[in-house]
Amino acid sequence: MDHLKDTWPILAAAAGLAAATVYVTSKSSNSAENKEQEEHVRLFENVVIGDVGGTNVRLELIRLYHDSPEHKHILKPLTKIKSQEYPTFIAAMQEFLKDVSPENKPKIGVVGIAGAVQKNTVFTVNIP
Repeated sequence: MDHLKDTWPILAAAAGLAAATVYVTSKSSNSAENKEQEEHVRLFENVVIGDVGGTNVRLELIRLYHDSPEHKHILKPLTKIKSQEYPTFIAAMQEFLKDVSPENKPKIGVVGIAGAVQKNTVFTVNIP
């Protein structure tokens, strides 16, 4: 699984996310540094959700908001990819994400995969 860290950083589990971007401003108490400073606080997450099966990989890219769990924004609709047309799950994921803008790239992924789990790795029966 070490090879996945470099090629697909989305292999993380996530649940109950929600979000938006907020800017907090503050003034320095030092008169020489009396400029306002912006601190970026991330209140949303872009998340890939999906399901991997022997016939299809189904993926969707959504934005979940931390302050409103029931609110989500679909960044890329549910897409069905034929499992057998790609040599690996990573290749299928790269195809799905190829037209996603950098600001909408996901940092988190939640994907169900049918297969036996051994040492934190899923071994599928009929797909690579």
